[in-house]
Amino acid sequence: MSTIPTISQIVKVYDKGVTMPLLCALEPNRTLAVIKYPFNPLGNHVLINEWIAHSIAKAILAPIPPFGCCLLTNSSTYGEEFQASIELENIDFDFQNHGCCFFSSWISKAIPMKPTYLSVMKNENDFDLMLLLDYIVGNVDRHSGNILFSMDDKMFYAIDYSNIFNSQRGWNVTSLKEEIAKKDYQSAHLLDRKGNWEVYGAFWNNLQLDKLYRDAQIIKAKLTYEFLKSIVDNIPSAWNEYISPEGKLLLCEYLYNRVQNIEVFCTTVEQGGR
Repeated sequence: MSTIPTISQIVKVYDKGVTMPLLCALEPNRTLAVIKYPFNPLGNHVLINEWIAHSIAKAILAPIPPFGCCLLTNSSTYGEEFQASIELENIDFDFQNHGCCFFSSWISKAIPMKPTYLSVMKNENDFDLMLLLDYIVGNVDRHSGNILFSMDDKMFYAIDYSNIFNSQRGWNVTSLKEEIAKKDYQSAHLLDRKGNWEVYGAFWNNLQLDKLYRDAQIIKAKLTYEFLKSIVDNIPSAWNEYISPEGKLLLCEYLYNRVQNIEVFCTTVEQGGR
């Protein structure tokens, strides 16, 4: 892997998120990014989840911020706001959280998505790409806080892939085997009115079914087994201790099977989630 940026300063913690992500400044230009770090409250699989989902999103041109890996070290300083969070015991944080982290670039003037923003949004037609991405990775956590609208560039961005592979609080080899055996390619639960629909509903009337099916075919051609395996194999080596070789193979099988049956999900969408 090429040289990755180092965190120069931890600015603050987003203590409303279950993974307690951090806003940090990265060297060499002190660019801001939101990071997830080793041994966060939701576990180390979060790092793998974010890497795989963002890599797939990049490949299919889904609307995500730039992403990558960065290093949290002893030389990373604490800003006043973050230091206060530690002193108030709002976050349990020490040297065990150092190491290779996942980062997603900070979005300028970002606010949680609301339906009223659609009238000025420049990329509302990318909704189907977010929808298909959520299907492929089994994202069960697409609430309003996990889609941001930038008042700066008038674009929406799909963020946070901590809870994917149909698991709310972390997957394992057994759960992956169970999900593969289910063959639930309809994935109607992703369209449930009590779940992801909080976000999906805002876009639904603007969804173009012909574009959905067309993009699904493009994605199916792009995400071959070899391509998906390359994504999984390119998980940063520092995280290999968090996943077994069997786990990697099961992730490839899980993703590939869903991609191969992506038209089934499109039909479910066309039928309104029934």
